[in-house]
Parts: sequence; C-alpha cells; structure tokens
Amino acid sequence: LQSMGAACTKAGKALAPLSAAAAGLVTSFAGAAVKAGQFADDINTLSKQTGISTKELQMYAATADLVDVSVETMAKSHQKLKRSMLTAKEGGESLQYFEQLGIQVTDADGNLRDANDVFGETIKALGSMENETERDALAMQIFGKSASELNPLIEDSGATYEKVAKMMDEYGLQPLSEEDLAAANEFNDSLDTMKLIFNQVVAIV
Repeated sequence: LQSMGAACTKAGKALAPLSAAAAGLVTSFAGAAVKAGQFADDINTLSKQTGISTKELQMYAATADLVDVSVETMAKSHQKLKRSMLTAKEGGESLQYFEQLGIQVTDADGNLRDANDVFGETIKALGSMENETERDALAMQIFGKSASELNPLIEDSGATYEKVAKMMDEYGLQPLSEEDLAAANEFNDSLDTMKLIFNQVVAIV
C-alpha cells in the first residue's frame, strides 16, 4: 500500500506542471490506449473462434459502423459461408445457390477458393438482385440465420467495404499486424491484472 501511495504521489507531482488542456490530452491518450487494448483482445479472440484472419476482421470492423452491421455478425456469416462452400464443393444442395449467383467456390485445381473473396463476391451478387424475396431466400441458404442481419451490407453491395479498402490503400494505411495486436493485447491483459490487484487491495482496506 505504501508503494502504491508513493506511486500516486509521484504521478501527481509529474502532472502538476501540466496545463488542464495538456492533462486532458494525456487522459485522452490513456483512454485511447485502453480502447486499443480492448479492441485487440476482441479481434484476437474472434479470430481464434472463427478462423478468420485478424487483418480481415479489422477490415470488417472498419466497415461495420458505416453499414450498421456488427463485425460479430459478419464473422458468423463468414463461418456459415465456409460450410456452404464445402457442401457446394461436395456437390451438395448449396451448389445450386452459388451457381444461381454465378459464383465459383473452387479454383481450377478443384480446391476451395479463399473465403474472403467468395464472401465479397456473394454480397455483391446478392445486392444486384432485383427480387428482394428471392435475394433474402438465397442469402438465408448461404449465410444461415444471420442473413437478415446482413441486409444493410447486402443492399450496399459491398461498396462501403471496397471504399474503406481503397481509402486505406490510398493513404498507405494497413490493419494492425499480428505483432501490434499482440502488444496491444498484452497491454489489455496488464490492465486486467492491475484491476484485479486493485480490487483485492480495496477489499483488504
């Protein structure tokens, strides 16, 4: 407790010379760091759960708020798409749905194509359909129950996703690397540990 008190005193002295604006800026940066740590933790967890790359999940996250479709919904739909692709490859029922949209799920060697590419093509193809009832039925067969939640993205025909990708490319922006996400995630874990220790100290006091 004495060491914690000393640390707080030291921090107070360090902040004392700062103006209110500067102190607020420090607080803002600290808040941003916390959010970055939480974001990295969420992205890493979702990547492990779904098998979708952290890079692609970050692209979904960048698009999510603009089209009002959560990154979790996109991830769930992505998983169902993979199962539909596998069924189509084996000649199952979903093959006819992809064929109706003019989408190939396998490459020239008969291997499954990259699911990210197929996801984008499927969204765009569905978005170009004029019959909404038929479109919704097809989306349900390919993406499962989360298809209805994907409607804003489908109606957008993937344009916002492409726009985000283009802007990032133009400005030289890239999704965080695995190393950067790991560092941010480690920071978030440190915060969780600090919270645990703090709660234990408060309980003792």
